[in-house]
Amino acid sequence: MIKVLLVDDNPHDLTRLEYQLGSISSKHQLHAVTDPIEAVMRLRSDDFGMLFANYRMSVMDGLSLARIANKVAPELSVNILASQADAVYVKSQVTYANCSNLILKPCDINELQHVLEQYNRFQQLSQENDRLSARLAALEKHSSLHLSQAGLH
Repeated sequence: MIKVLLVDDNPHDLTRLEYQLGSISSKHQLHAVTDPIEAVMRLRSDDFGMLFANYRMSVMDGLSLARIANKVAPELSVNILASQADAVYVKSQVTYANCSNLILKPCDINELQHVLEQYNRFQQLSQENDRLSARLAALEKHSSLHLSQAGLH
């Protein structure tokens, strides 16, 4: 089960996001927090696969949280939620913050579903890549062993 951390200092928006994501998939374990500092502590102590963070928060903005999150958990998929009013600025910054997606608020459930499916597909491909790499390494070792036994290596 993939752990997903949701961060928004507006409890109403956080509950709505949690409800939307929960209605899309049961493969994801959702954890919601209203404090970005708590989110950083949770990222340090637990293994999350995804982060959804609101851009505008009082203690720390979502892009700053994304930068910290990427240092704490480099494999984390970071998704920033922003209003239409903030979209142009946030869009110019998501690459620098190493974010996977910018999602405009109010969140469209189809877009959220696409983000989850995209992440799941990436995870499947990553696992398949690891499996094939291990198989290739075993074949190379086996091939090298046969060549050295035959005196050809």
